[in-house]
Amino acid sequence: VAGLLEESLNKDNRDAVLYPKIIYHYSSAGNDFLALKYTIKYLDIYLDFKHELFPILDDKVDVWERGLSINNNQVTNYFEATERLLDKVKRNYPIDDEIKKLEISFRHIKGRYLIREGEYDKGIIYINDMINKSLEIKSYFHALKGYKQKIYYCIQVHDIFLMKEYIDKALKIAYSENLQEDIAILLRLKGL
Repeated sequence: VAGLLEESLNKDNRDAVLYPKIIYHYSSAGNDFLALKYTIKYLDIYLDFKHELFPILDDKVDVWERGLSINNNQVTNYFEATERLLDKVKRNYPIDDEIKKLEISFRHIKGRYLIREGEYDKGIIYINDMINKSLEIKSYFHALKGYKQKIYYCIQVHDIFLMKEYIDKALKIAYSENLQEDIAILLRLKGL
């Protein structure tokens, strides 16, 4: 059943309404890896829309209007359940880059959430960890997401000197990987 639901995915944020069903069916079938993958996608879409610094209102509005809504208690429960599932996957599957990327994505989501809820110290620990893990496996996309989150944190706490340090680190990666969109965003942030 989950496979059929996957085939109907649009590959954009509208898919969030199907993720709980996909998660349920993969969990019921004992496929913890795919249940984890879609749990992380679900949390990322919801929390990215609700907490994004510069939201881009395209298909996200449609997701919000369709009733994708979870409260802070549910977010905490999702984080705890996702952490347990991640631990289970790491125990029962060979650790490869795909599992590492799921862990990195989860750490980013949780760190971002904690920072935006005002729990800066806890959130930064998650973001630092996800950046380090990203750099270890050369997942520069994820490392840049982490650096951007640290830059947003610096904006929130008005630390322009630390912000400059993170922008420079992120720009170094973006230039080396020729990531034009990231370069543009980072140069815009540097102008702050």
